[in-house]
Amino acid sequence: MNTAEPIKITIVDDADNVIGSETRTIARQRGLIHRIVKVIIINPAGQILIQKRGAQMEDSPLKWDLSATGHVDAGEDYETAAHRETQEEIGLTKLKLTFIGKYYYEREVRSLMIRRFNAIFVGHTNQKPLPDPSEVAEIQWITPHNLTTRLKANPGEFTRSFSEIFDQFSNQILADKPVDHSRSN
Repeated sequence: MNTAEPIKITIVDDADNVIGSETRTIARQRGLIHRIVKVIIINPAGQILIQKRGAQMEDSPLKWDLSATGHVDAGEDYETAAHRETQEEIGLTKLKLTFIGKYYYEREVRSLMIRRFNAIFVGHTNQKPLPDPSEVAEIQWITPHNLTTRLKANPGEFTRSFSEIFDQFSNQILADKPVDHSRSN
């Protein structure tokens, strides 16, 4: 029998100040504001690594997403979580990640109010990704031009946040320039 306590995630106020921690389930049920990281990995050829979320994932199964994404666990800062998620999901380590921006959103998902600050990081690597099959169904390297074309032609293939991030931050993603859209949505 598994007696391990569920992992708690960082809970913040509407200014993104840490005010506590809670399980992901409770945070969603209560509409607590929490933190998410989004990581975009680019190879030396300028291609972006995208992943197809696993079929068993609760949110957006079998949709294309950024290179790595996930909640900021209790006691972590955004950058620590970004490194952890990148290693867990796609097996990349020893990356220099650059913070390029942050935005806030809230939306209703299956009768739950989801409130999040999303921090976006970009990293460059020539390492070969090793995706975790329990989270990632498939990976693909894609040029920015082909990605833009696919997003326009088939937006339903991608997670909602992928499209939002690419719309708001594509110039910063490709140039590694920080921007703050914390309250733009």
